[in-house]
Amino acid sequence: MVLLLGVVLVLSSCRKMISNNPADHVRTILSAQLSEPDLLSVNWQSLQSAPLSNHHRLYLLQMGKENIVLETNEQDDFVKGAIYQTAGKVSKVNGKGVFNGSFQWSDLQRNNHLQYSIEDGVVSQLHTFKEVGANGIGQRITMKECTDCTLPEVIVGASYPSGGGISYGAWLSLLSMFNMGGPADYILIDWSSGGGGGGVNSAPVITIDLEAPENKTKIEPKKYTDCFGSIPDNSTTLYTVTISTDLPSDGHPEIFYNWHDMSPGHAFVELNKSTPYGGVAQSFGFYPTSSYKLLPLDNSTSLAAKVVDDGGHEYQARYTISVTASQFQAAVYAVNNARDLYNVGLYNCTDFALDVFNAAGGNLTIPKHAIPGFEVDGGSNTPQGLYEKIQSLKNSGTTGTTTTNSKEYGGSSKGPCN
Repeated sequence: MVLLLGVVLVLSSCRKMISNNPADHVRTILSAQLSEPDLLSVNWQSLQSAPLSNHHRLYLLQMGKENIVLETNEQDDFVKGAIYQTAGKVSKVNGKGVFNGSFQWSDLQRNNHLQYSIEDGVVSQLHTFKEVGANGIGQRITMKECTDCTLPEVIVGASYPSGGGISYGAWLSLLSMFNMGGPADYILIDWSSGGGGGGVNSAPVITIDLEAPENKTKIEPKKYTDCFGSIPDNSTTLYTVTISTDLPSDGHPEIFYNWHDMSPGHAFVELNKSTPYGGVAQSFGFYPTSSYKLLPLDNSTSLAAKVVDDGGHEYQARYTISVTASQFQAAVYAVNNARDLYNVGLYNCTDFALDVFNAAGGNLTIPKHAIPGFEVDGGSNTPQGLYEKIQSLKNSGTTGTTTTNSKEYGGSSKGPCN
């Protein structure tokens, strides 16, 4: 018993020696990884932490003019780390913000040093390119298009500051640069000035949701809406219409990304007809049939449009209303008669969702925002504007409104019935 008690006391004292302070944990990791001069240069007050999409955790610190990044696993054990530095600036070219500069990194022992040049957000050394485009009068235009990536290594994000206008910043892909996190995880490398420096702010990592419209299967809406006929119309029948919005950056409604980078966010609608004995739900989204990257940076060109089954799509805000049978049929008519052209600034997924929702008596108007490269007088309807409106309605106590800082998922669709 005396021996057992002694073991318990020793184990208890060991546990007391383990600190819950993240700075102490990171200091322990770096003490075994960095040289003494580098360790002395670390600014421990700059430590920031953020979860990654692969359920690991990221730690960021400043070390002189450089930065340290650490990845730990679910148990907060060290996985890998790097020392990195960026230089460059954000420029607005033809209405689109782009980042040009350089990026260099090494492991924590300052081995395996690499330096990349960044052109329009893309690291040329990491990808293959093809020439595309011509100006229509015989003169060839050389435009490098990455053939093996969806988003560039450095993506320019834009924010709606409280004072109005658009503020641009550059975000660095963790995965492609030093193989950390998930493919959609990005670090903010420059927020305020558009210049270099590699600093980070209070939101060091975001996960960008991607929409690839060309991968969405076109449906015949009437084959979906005909399913509602299987549910009887009587005094017990309930009709609801829901409008939902998916932000490109979870938890950051003020941030959006250039539509040419294929991360614009999305809005969609769900129609539900039910009785106590069963029901039918169908979700609909409006997309271009091909990539946004095919569009010129203006509103002179529209793409062929399609309606798709958006069952199970994620969202950060939604608004559900109960409607009458006639209002429900008006929403069905709006889905079945969707426009056949998609225009980023003039008629996009949010416009479609609003048309269907308002056909059912939703009476919803949302704040309009300028879309970089696709500006129109008075602004455009966007997923961000829809989020802002739903958040405002929720704050005012409107029933049927839901918002989340992460993400939720809509219900599945029944599918076609004929």
